[in-house]
Amino acid sequence: MRDDRKGDRKVSIIKKSLLFLLITCACAYSQNTSPEDLYKKGDYEKAANVYLERINSNPYDYASYYNYANCIYRLGNTPEAMAYYMKAFSMNPRNSDIFFNLNYVSRQAGSPLFPDDVPVFVYRIYFLLSMNEIKAFLNIFFWIFCLSTSILLLGKSTNLFKTVSYSSLFICIFMALLFFFRTNSAFYSSAVIKSDQTRIMSGPGEDFKLIAISDSSKVVKILSESGEWIEIGLLGQGIKGWIKTEQIIKI
Repeated sequence: MRDDRKGDRKVSIIKKSLLFLLITCACAYSQNTSPEDLYKKGDYEKAANVYLERINSNPYDYASYYNYANCIYRLGNTPEAMAYYMKAFSMNPRNSDIFFNLNYVSRQAGSPLFPDDVPVFVYRIYFLLSMNEIKAFLNIFFWIFCLSTSILLLGKSTNLFKTVSYSSLFICIFMALLFFFRTNSAFYSSAVIKSDQTRIMSGPGEDFKLIAISDSSKVVKILSESGEWIEIGLLGQGIKGWIKTEQIIKI
């Protein structure tokens, strides 16, 4: 009579090893699932968490801001989605998808950032450069102007250096004006109100007079800060007042 206990133990060990390998592969696959796959599957919350981790590790990754906004919008949080679309647009205003989604969500929220009385191509030209790019061009051409002008003052006057000097001066003035106008836009030193029935007070405190109540998703300009209170101005409404920092999302 044959003894198969040793063979059974070998089969059992093999089965357990295969089972362990399958579980390990499944765990590794689930951990390596991209946020794009999660989004396609409709798991917007998990995808949003991954994109938020990317934002925290790289605050200049405009694509993560945009994708996070997509997830949050799908989860029904329009104010936060609008704020993150605005953040992404501020970093890369030339991206057509960001422009389209931001325009769509802002209109849906009743706070259109790109009114119909101005053609879209005007906005695309006006927002061709980000604020950081404007600053970079301003610095570069300022130093080019200084260098070329210095050469001219040293007596080495040539048509080339004159052209460079005048051209760089013109670009500097243009960039400075563009920077000035852009600082007054909705995308500079601004914020989005989080919730409906947000109380706007006449001063930094609950004891001050209530001057207005605002709905969510309204874009405001940040004027000053005092502790946990921020002075804001409602765009296009001529209303200035104070609200708590926790009631807004800064851009």
